[in-house]
Amino acid sequence: MSRNRRKLKNFLINPEQQIHYGTLFLAVSMSVHAIASGVVYALYMAWREQFISLTQTSLMIMIGGMVAVYMLLFAFSFVLGLMISHRLYGPLVAFEHHFRKVKNGDFTSRVALRKADDAKLKELAEMVNQMTVRLGETGKQL
Repeated sequence: MSRNRRKLKNFLINPEQQIHYGTLFLAVSMSVHAIASGVVYALYMAWREQFISLTQTSLMIMIGGMVAVYMLLFAFSFVLGLMISHRLYGPLVAFEHHFRKVKNGDFTSRVALRKADDAKLKELAEMVNQMTVRLGETGKQL
């Protein structure tokens, strides 16, 4: 149980911002789904004569299936938004912790990124680490 909580804690690096972006992603997704629903409704209105022949039960099953699919898509959209924000905030938090330590005088701190993080961010982290080493050396000379 605590292992699952730890995983969730590691996934939600900056919960407030990640949930904000997850919700924003969900809102955009809901807009797309609303447009898709409008298209489905327009098609229904165009072909309603064929739908009238459907029984009440089969029509309710069809509508229930559509609602279930939309709910799954909404959940997927929210989780996808959280995953994207996790990929963005992980490196930012690593840089933030490093800069905070350097600000407090700890020149032994290094930015450590995950293996899967972007190559450009890794290059930037290496440059920041080299700069921190030089700052530390300069500070010792003074």
